[in-house]
Amino acid sequence: MSSVRLSSESSDGIPVLDLFAAKEDECAAAATIRQACTTAGFFSVCNHGVSQDLIDSTFSKSRDFFRQPRKAKESCRVDHNSRGWTPLGEETLDPATQSRGDTKEGFYIGREVAADSDEGQLPLQGPNNWPDEERWPALAGWREHMMEYHTALYCRVSCTCTALFKVDPWPPYYYSHWSFCWRSGVATLASTFSA
Repeated sequence: MSSVRLSSESSDGIPVLDLFAAKEDECAAAATIRQACTTAGFFSVCNHGVSQDLIDSTFSKSRDFFRQPRKAKESCRVDHNSRGWTPLGEETLDPATQSRGDTKEGFYIGREVAADSDEGQLPLQGPNNWPDEERWPALAGWREHMMEYHTALYCRVSCTCTALFKVDPWPPYYYSHWSFCWRSGVATLASTFSA
């Protein structure tokens, strides 16, 4: 029997993957991920190695950001690379069934890429769109903290996707699409606040 655990142990029935156990049996982990993605559509992970202190402080710092005046958040409104702040109602998860935008704000970051680099010319690439911490001192250190959290999660995504690609048969589109996303650093951290 595999040591990889997929269960509905979370109180809301979300499938849970044990990443520590996944390292022991990547093929079983890949099958588990595929099962979660083709049934529930997503999954949660446990034993991922990101400290609870870092997770808790990221939630706290995210609340600090969303509590700022609109003017502070407008200074880093989402750009053409989908990086930055999105206001309440700007995004719509399902336009076919929604008459209004989502009741949440968001802040999206990715890997930092120099705007003048070759990679910075690719879609969804370039520098992140940060608030001016000098002008908004309540956000001092926010950028560094969010990038620390993003980096920690980005490393875990690498582990998960390595396991995922061991499952067959996945259509070639999945590999080419992931290859583009991985090269381009589109592992986006989306911090949201629901109204």
